[in-house]
Amino acid sequence: MRIAPASAAVVAALATAPAAAMAAASIPDLADQALAWIVTAIVTAVASAIVGVVAKLTGAKLDQQARDTSQVALTNAANAAIRWMLTAAAETPIGKRIELAIEQMLPYVETGAAGAVKRFDMAAKGANRIHLEEMAAAKLVEQLGHAAPDDLKAVIRAIGA
Repeated sequence: MRIAPASAAVVAALATAPAAAMAAASIPDLADQALAWIVTAIVTAVASAIVGVVAKLTGAKLDQQARDTSQVALTNAANAAIRWMLTAAAETPIGKRIELAIEQMLPYVETGAAGAVKRFDMAAKGANRIHLEEMAAAKLVEQLGHAAPDDLKAVIRAIGA
């Protein structure tokens, strides 16, 4: 269970309030202690809220950088996979060729965007591995659309389609 900083501050303030009240020797001292306690609780809550906002902004920026890095790695991997599909795998049936190309893309992405793969838990045994495979397939299809038409025509002619 995760405890928010603001909740921890309120609990700490409530825990110290009776001790502060017992330290007061008179009513004016008690009022001073209560005022100090209230100000401390408010300052702590505001500070923890500011820390929370900064953490969210920083986390969002890190997530965006990780997404950008993974997209570059996926694009580079797809381009390499297309070259492989057009040359080394020319004798492989097209459906199997696409599966093999995607399998070849994954190690490239894991190396080129290791931080992003780790951040989003897309490593080989990660919970989001399927998502990485789907992203690789989508990027391969996208990059095939950008491939040189002459290269694709040659491959289509070679497979007899």
